[in-house]
Amino acid sequence: MKKERNIPNRTGETADPPCPEACAKLLAEWFARRARDLPWRGIQDPYGIWISEVMLQQTRVPVVRERWEAFLARFPSPRELAASDDDSLLAAWEGLGYYRRVRQLREAARTLVERHGGRLPEEPEAFAELPGVGPYTKGAVYSLAFDLPLPAIDGNAERVIARLLALEEPARKKPGRQRIEAFVLAMLRHRSPRVINQALMDLGAGPCSPKNPECHLCPLQSPCRARQEGTSSLFPVLPPRPRPTPVETHLLLALHGSCFLGRRIPKGEVNQGQIGLPGLGLPLPQKRSLEEYIRENLGAGAQAGPPLGSFNHSITRYKITVHVHPLQLHGPVQEPFAWFPRNGSLPLSTVTRKTLARFQQSLEQGGGSRA
Repeated sequence: MKKERNIPNRTGETADPPCPEACAKLLAEWFARRARDLPWRGIQDPYGIWISEVMLQQTRVPVVRERWEAFLARFPSPRELAASDDDSLLAAWEGLGYYRRVRQLREAARTLVERHGGRLPEEPEAFAELPGVGPYTKGAVYSLAFDLPLPAIDGNAERVIARLLALEEPARKKPGRQRIEAFVLAMLRHRSPRVINQALMDLGAGPCSPKNPECHLCPLQSPCRARQEGTSSLFPVLPPRPRPTPVETHLLLALHGSCFLGRRIPKGEVNQGQIGLPGLGLPLPQKRSLEEYIRENLGAGAQAGPPLGSFNHSITRYKITVHVHPLQLHGPVQEPFAWFPRNGSLPLSTVTRKTLARFQQSLEQGGGSRA
């Protein structure tokens, strides 16, 4: 059972609230000493910053660090990005997940080419009209690239300010969001927005972490209301996360020389445009059994063997157990299936990559490839 939050009642409390000017000074001084060394730091190219910020959404920094420079080398400006085809685009994004983001990036790049000469517009509000650009992305790009006083409130900044203020309102509902934004804007009036926004990101990614914050390392420990009250773990106030739905599905793996059997995932399905494996589908099985799927899609000459093994995979709210079976084929392959190179540059879905990495050796040893 989830433990109820017990936020102290501060009725009649006389302590002064944190001062934005003083907090901005403390943050700027700390950032000058403790800023993370990231490849997109120190540049003022709005396009490069934009790419890094979109990559960082729901993706760990080490993964983005590996992919950012390669992506910019492949698509050095919005014009190249706008002209990209699906295979090159998805292959360049491989490993970053949430592929809808890169499709929106390309759509936004095409709008930039059509309306703004292939450059990011000077006005932040014009940038905000592009597909996939929300308040955070607008604030991050234009404060980091142009030092404009725009807040960039991601989960890290939200947590830092909610603890600093001991914010009782839910942080993602309008009243709480407005208080957080107002405090950040007040700090931006006293120090460089580029510095303050990045300092909040780094502080939330470091000492002010979601669990077990290291308050003794925090530059805001003195004015922080939550630290004073010993209630840091209670903030920010967020809605409870829904429990993931457990799901089981079955996939088929067939090898032929240096190729594997796959299909181009059609529009409307999860991971559209990528290469997936035959089977019951993700995240929810589309057929009741492998026998039914094989009969309707691969014909009488196909046969599944006992499972090679299983692994876990998560998509949105689903926690999926994926069972992988060897597939024996007799006869030609028909659309929508085809043989794809295992070591090519095609955009493989994450589940396809996981399956090949885990089970292709055991399938080769067991002779479960195409007859």
